[in-house]
Amino acid sequence: MIHFVIRSWERRIVHGAQIFFALAVFPLSLLSTSSVKAETGVGELRAIQITAANALDLIQQGPDAAGGIGDWYLSNGTLCAVVSNIDHESDLSAKGGVLIDLGYCDRADDQYVAAQDLLDGSRKKPVDIDRIDTAVGASEAAVITFGGRGDVIVETRYRLNMATPNRLLISKRIQRVAGDGDGFGLYVPVGFNYHSMESFVFNSRDLHQSNGFKQEDFVDRGISAFSDSARNADTIITLSPRDSVLPISYGWRLKSATKSFPKKTSSAVTQADILLPSFVLADFSSTAFLVLSDNFVLGGDAKLGLLQLAQLAMMSLGKNETIKLEEEIFVAAGDDVASITDLILEDTYDFVTKVDDVDAVVHVELNNGVPVTHVHPNLQGDIELKLPNGKYQLRVVAKGDRKETREFAIQGQNLTLETIVLAKASRILIPQGEAMRLVFKGLDGTLDPDFQNPLTGFTVRDDEGERKQRKVSSLFLAGIESDLDYVDVAPGRYQVYATRGIEYTVERSEILLKQGETVELEIAVPRREIQTPGFIASDFHVHSGPSMDNAFSTVERLRTFVAEHGEVMVASEHDTIYDFTPQVAQLKLQNKIVVVTGTEMTSEVPTARLPHTIGHVNFFPVKQKPLEFRRGAPNGENRRLREVIYEMKRENPDVISQLNHARESLALSGGVGNELPDNIVDMMSNQSYLDHMGPAAHPYQADKPLDEYPNRVLIEVDSVTGMKDLDFDLMELMNGPQGNRPDRVTALRKDWLSFVKQGHRIKAAANSDSHTMASQVALPRNMVAVADDRLSQFDIKAFSAAILKGNLYGTTGPIIELQAGLNMGDMLSGEKQRFTGKVKHASWVNVDQIQVQVNGETVSSKKLNVDGEFSFDLNFVVDSFVTFEVKGEAGQVYQAVYPGFSPYAFTNPIYIDVNGDEQWQPPGI
Repeated sequence: MIHFVIRSWERRIVHGAQIFFALAVFPLSLLSTSSVKAETGVGELRAIQITAANALDLIQQGPDAAGGIGDWYLSNGTLCAVVSNIDHESDLSAKGGVLIDLGYCDRADDQYVAAQDLLDGSRKKPVDIDRIDTAVGASEAAVITFGGRGDVIVETRYRLNMATPNRLLISKRIQRVAGDGDGFGLYVPVGFNYHSMESFVFNSRDLHQSNGFKQEDFVDRGISAFSDSARNADTIITLSPRDSVLPISYGWRLKSATKSFPKKTSSAVTQADILLPSFVLADFSSTAFLVLSDNFVLGGDAKLGLLQLAQLAMMSLGKNETIKLEEEIFVAAGDDVASITDLILEDTYDFVTKVDDVDAVVHVELNNGVPVTHVHPNLQGDIELKLPNGKYQLRVVAKGDRKETREFAIQGQNLTLETIVLAKASRILIPQGEAMRLVFKGLDGTLDPDFQNPLTGFTVRDDEGERKQRKVSSLFLAGIESDLDYVDVAPGRYQVYATRGIEYTVERSEILLKQGETVELEIAVPRREIQTPGFIASDFHVHSGPSMDNAFSTVERLRTFVAEHGEVMVASEHDTIYDFTPQVAQLKLQNKIVVVTGTEMTSEVPTARLPHTIGHVNFFPVKQKPLEFRRGAPNGENRRLREVIYEMKRENPDVISQLNHARESLALSGGVGNELPDNIVDMMSNQSYLDHMGPAAHPYQADKPLDEYPNRVLIEVDSVTGMKDLDFDLMELMNGPQGNRPDRVTALRKDWLSFVKQGHRIKAAANSDSHTMASQVALPRNMVAVADDRLSQFDIKAFSAAILKGNLYGTTGPIIELQAGLNMGDMLSGEKQRFTGKVKHASWVNVDQIQVQVNGETVSSKKLNVDGEFSFDLNFVVDSFVTFEVKGEAGQVYQAVYPGFSPYAFTNPIYIDVNGDEQWQPPGI
């Protein structure tokens, strides 16, 4: 999920004619560009638009590559960058024209997400781009964008040259051409990070002002927290994870920020220039530069304290005043800070040493603890980096809580330090050849291990304290050659659980590990305890690195899914379409997993037409379009949900649409008493469609008919396509752990039942929405009915048909078997019906209650027999529908392997046709 709000001042509408006129005031020299149709460069220098004819040669590759036909390509032969075309939406604008790809031309390494400039740091005031040109000269190539907002016009030049091959240069000219608009006090270039890359704040002008990996939340806290979160620095370094196939790092530096303004003298009007204050922001979600439109009158420009914050409200760029920004992005093929600081500090001295553990992480700090850089040894343990004169300390950290420190000084010459020897690791050898997940819990004061800790110390502090990345105390094995064979942990006592999902046993073993000792983990392999003939375990909502909000390896995503005995994974990357077929083949997992290619349409930009967007929707199966923008994923901004569903069904006739996490809480669904809170506008989440219903800007009210206000917006028919916003096929009742938002399942179930009661036979799903290794995948899961549940015989058409019929149930543990010949989605005839079946569960999953509902109301609740068999005799007066729920408490073992979950399952409806006319009449609200 994505959220970005810095400041919420009133939005000013951009008028195309005003922007066109404003562009004309720029000096002619700034507009001396090549034709948009130019397809040639000078040597390696190129700046051209991507077309169907050249797309195969120009499109960038990598986990976050998004550029396609219509976008703009820039290259110096070393780096390749892509700026999106105007009609290709951005993360905070319904328009494009922003930097979306950046990496090496000869490597599929792009992990750059996107950028967006905001006036006053408000997502309501993005700089919208209206025109794009190119320029290619003897020494430099450029893509130039023109746009603005209100009476502010902006020209941005993205430039690559041969002299500095590893840098993308960015020049911005921001001018206010009239004085009757709102103006702005802050100009904020934002770099989207979305939890995907850890950030390091660096001051290249004064190392003492660097902040390293210790960040402050600014996205959620807003402008009032800038006194804590804004740093006096000029560089933000972001790093790909250590398990990236092709590591990359970016160093975004603000070189200068100046303002020019007319100055009257006795004889003439001249231009005066001043340096502007600027600051850095970085947290989990985004990175940004704050550039002020003027100097502070009181308190100085070196700190953004409370005194300075009070002056921001009085700042505004004046008429005919111009801000000029010079930025640059360093790119390096490494996953440590030194990859970038070595480029910035290239004229300083060489520091060389060696570490005896190649997996160690080395932090270099000033002798007062201020962070300077961070480096990984090469495969021989060698370390070489650049440092200026000064007194430093070297801090070496390694897995297993091992540390060493050294002090040294750089004094006008290169320095070589002797080899650093770490204590011997405490090592656990891992069983091989079997798929399973191993969960480690520390005993007797031993801390739970963190197998994904990159040892950077990266944290983000908010108002409630310090937030760290979630621990990963599990190891995931797919039973293949590339599985881990050992781990280094701190000495101590551990309880280890081996699990393979809800159909298997959980095995246990205890291990005691002394300092420097190597011990083999002896633990039984989980055995299948529950059979599920005719059903296939599926998760319709799974993410990995191609999504913009994480950088999790696609290979490791497959490994985690197989370890949990997930069988069908729907790849639903945000706003891109990613095909896992090559990775499945590479890992030889064809008999252990099926990956269905899908996408999650992720709308985030409020507009006048849609003040609350259309939330998030999954589409699957879909075909990847390798040459298209975002690989063929649909645009979602400033569109009705019915428009996107129509487009996807037209291009993918067999596609299934799934409304994702459509509620944040029970409160906006009317709660228990159908009363909405007074502050509903403040509570609405753009990602939760039923909290606002897009154009309605009002929560769905499940107790009211669909033809009443505000619900009727969902059934408005498009006059051209005949589609409605309510024409999605599936909706999530469960999304991730129940413990995250305990009342969300209740709220979503209430909404879903309201739709079915009124004749909209939408199906219910249960998904993980897993993004990283730290979030549980393949639980909750959907058990989808198929005639042949062997993966080798998987039939996508039969699988999709079962979903569209509603022959599936969601579960976090209980396995439901209905009587022979009865399927969810069936329609039965007659007033009297007997429902029988059996609830099965693994021995460590506690299940004790079953409920049956008629038209959404519980008519009977029973304690399950020991054998799990159940029977309900029901009488019906009118056409109805029947659903079941199964529940239990989470025991100690269940909580250990699935924290945040509890055993629960729900079925999709069985329909009752009382009079046998084969026409089901919905019961209504």
